[in-house]
Amino acid sequence: RGRGRGRSKTGGGGGNAAVSDGPLPAPSVPLTSTVNAGPPPPDPSVLEARAQKLLQLTAGLKAATAQRDTAYGLWTSGSEGESKDGYARLLRSVAELELMLPPPAEEDDDAPAGARPAAAAASTAQLEDEPLQKVRETVVLLRRDAMWGLGRCQVKRDQLAEATDSFKAILLADDGDAAAWKERGAAFLSMGVPLLAELHLNQAEGRAKQESNPELVEEVLALREAASDPPPLVPALEGVRAAGPRACLALAVRLAVEGQVLFREQFFKSAADKFAAAVDALNATHESARRAPGGDETAGDGVDKRAAGDA
Repeated sequence: RGRGRGRSKTGGGGGNAAVSDGPLPAPSVPLTSTVNAGPPPPDPSVLEARAQKLLQLTAGLKAATAQRDTAYGLWTSGSEGESKDGYARLLRSVAELELMLPPPAEEDDDAPAGARPAAAAASTAQLEDEPLQKVRETVVLLRRDAMWGLGRCQVKRDQLAEATDSFKAILLADDGDAAAWKERGAAFLSMGVPLLAELHLNQAEGRAKQESNPELVEEVLALREAASDPPPLVPALEGVRAAGPRACLALAVRLAVEGQVLFREQFFKSAADKFAAAVDALNATHESARRAPGGDETAGDGVDKRAAGDA
């Protein structure tokens, strides 16, 4: 019995000893301060500054969207001149928004280099990237709408060279825009340059087929048929002379601008013909001014200046 009691005590003690025998198991969480607690919270001052910027951008987007809707409404009502002015105002507003946007390389960290830990910068970027990216995408769409509306108004007002520049700006941002290729080709066709127009229509047709856009393909085919009988590269001056010096000068300005566009497109022969016709139109301007009642060199110069302003 004594040995039994001893075994009982030893057993109780032995049980405790069995638990503590050998090395202790490693804790599931290290006891040192090496635990990765995640990135530190973003700098409140940086977040506050970015929030203010987002509020300004949002207000600017709202105003620009209203300008776009107003310009489009003027277009649909047939007021191309007022619509053109509205799209020009929209373009200026878009440019201001683009200046307000931080450069992409600086979106993740507004503080000077080394002012904040990289982890804090990453935490701030996660909170800021999405809204800034949405703003940037909206600004890109607004710029396209502005250039598209401006180009259509310029075509309607027979400002073909200016229209080709507007549609070119769209293509520089997205060379896969089939509609812009088509519209620019149509403008060159109206300028009397069917070969340059055909190059654009080929691009438009190929991209329209890739987009499975049969309506646009049909529009391109219709333009291609019209290219078989294009307008002359240089219009006749007889009718313009009869309209007076202001009409002659407006034609001279138009031909000179079209020549500049064709020169940039490296269609040098067509550009030279446009420039030569612009000189003829300028000569007709002076002749028409001198023939006007009471006209002389001084009066002709005055008419030329007013006409140049209108052009």
